[in-house]
Amino acid sequence: MTEMMWSLLPWLAFMTATPLVNLWAGLAAGLVVAIMVLGRAIAHKKVRMLEVASIAFFVGLAAAVVVVHPADIGSWGNYAQAGAHGLLTVLVLGSVLIGRPFTAPYARAQAPEAVWLNPRFVAFNRDMSLVWGFALLAGTASLALAGSVNAAPFILRMAVPSGAMLFATWYTRQRATQARTLLPSTV
Repeated sequence: MTEMMWSLLPWLAFMTATPLVNLWAGLAAGLVVAIMVLGRAIAHKKVRMLEVASIAFFVGLAAAVVVVHPADIGSWGNYAQAGAHGLLTVLVLGSVLIGRPFTAPYARAQAPEAVWLNPRFVAFNRDMSLVWGFALLAGTASLALAGSVNAAPFILRMAVPSGAMLFATWYTRQRATQARTLLPSTV
């Protein structure tokens, strides 16, 4: 779980700094943290999808903003949060669709190689990735709504996305503990 949180840190930095300061601060925070997280992952020889996607997203979005040079950077900031959440949603749910749940590399780090192909281990990771995907989807919908209306910014921009992520974190921890208790040799 700790390793997955490391992978999500750039996105959390971006999602926090953007509404508190502006889009440029969010991009800078996200990119700086993404570089640090990628450096850590390289040092540990455990580079995963999210570390690479973080760098690509923040560099890509910054380049797009520079090229387009919008007059209203605030509107871009409003929708960039939903875009970031949306990309994470697509990556996480897409990983399930292609049969490579994004949680699997994190779970493999805590399980013996002999169980990696065990159907229960595979199903556990599919289920956990789906929980994260739907939590991200709830946050994406909330952030998209927040970008289009000026009502309830705290609820739509912070409470719903953060609450969904906290639920996914709690659920993952509960299920992982339960799986270790029921199947100590498999998860």
